[in-house]
Amino acid sequence: MAEKTANLKLKIKRNKQPKDVGSSVISFLNRYVGKKCIINWVSGRPPIIGYIKELNAYEILIDEVIQGNARQERVIFKHAIASVSEKVQ
Repeated sequence: MAEKTANLKLKIKRNKQPKDVGSSVISFLNRYVGKKCIINWVSGRPPIIGYIKELNAYEILIDEVIQGNARQERVIFKHAIASVSEKVQ
C-alpha cells in the first residue's frame, strides 16, 4: 500500500511541470510598453523614470527621461529590477 502511494506521488510530481517564468514576466511587462513607468532597482539605487520601448526574455529597453525633456536609451537586465509601476501624472 505504501509503495502504491509513493508511486502515485511520483506521478503527480512528474505531471506538474514548472510554468515558464519568462513568458509570464513578459506578459506582465507587456502592459507597460509605451507607458511612463517607475522602475525600482533591487540594489536600492534611485529609481528610473521612463518609457518601456521593447523587452525580451532577459532585457528591457528603456527610454529614460532625464533633465526635463531630454531622453536617453538604456538597456536593463530584468534580474536587477525590484518593481515596475505606472507613473501617475
